[in-house]
Amino acid sequence: MQTICSLPVSTKARLAGLFFLLYAATGGVGYGVSQSLIISGDAAATAGNILANERTFRLAIAANLLSAACYLVVAALLYDVFKLVDRTVARLAIFFLMISCAIGAFDSLFQYAALDVLQPNSYLGAFDIPQRQALAHLLLKQNVRALDMGLIFFGFMWIVLGHLIIRSRFLPRIVGVIAVFDGLWYLTHLYRPLAAALLPYTMMVPAVGGIGIMLWLTIKGVDTRRVNELSQSSLAGRP
Repeated sequence: MQTICSLPVSTKARLAGLFFLLYAATGGVGYGVSQSLIISGDAAATAGNILANERTFRLAIAANLLSAACYLVVAALLYDVFKLVDRTVARLAIFFLMISCAIGAFDSLFQYAALDVLQPNSYLGAFDIPQRQALAHLLLKQNVRALDMGLIFFGFMWIVLGHLIIRSRFLPRIVGVIAVFDGLWYLTHLYRPLAAALLPYTMMVPAVGGIGIMLWLTIKGVDTRRVNELSQSSLAGRP
């Protein structure tokens, strides 16, 4: 049975694109469902929505964690694809990706904490209901802030990945330019007021670009001839 390590680079590129699309789908569902239950500025209504739809809220958290797992698969596959271009720079891109992935998984902890605070048998019984609702609302706000932090490292990853794509020449250079452009949009989250002022474009523009790139990888793959040239050059450069 053929292992993943022995697969052709073109196949790894297609798998990376496929798992990225799975990441986007599960993460989008998880985020969209959980945020639909949150009423901005109304802790009581938010608490009521979550308790009335607790199973849905838990499934949204599970979808977020599943998306992080898909993201790790993407990291491993992309490294195998782009290490042919520059192993050190490829590692840097994957480090940024993994940091973003870790933050994305960790931010689910705030959602679990909010759910615990709202439970009737919570050990926070010393607090009255409005106080617990307010605390849960604060925890959910921190969940979004953690997501913003993850998007910042996501932006750094796209910039480095765009550099690798432009250098590789086994993908069209315009794909690399789009990746860099996406990364710059994600970096607007370094300053929250700017990102908020540019909504919904801070989410829509890089999402469309990223999905477009991964659709290209999934459907078109990479230029096999150029990949073979890079592989031969890499082998020739080894001692």
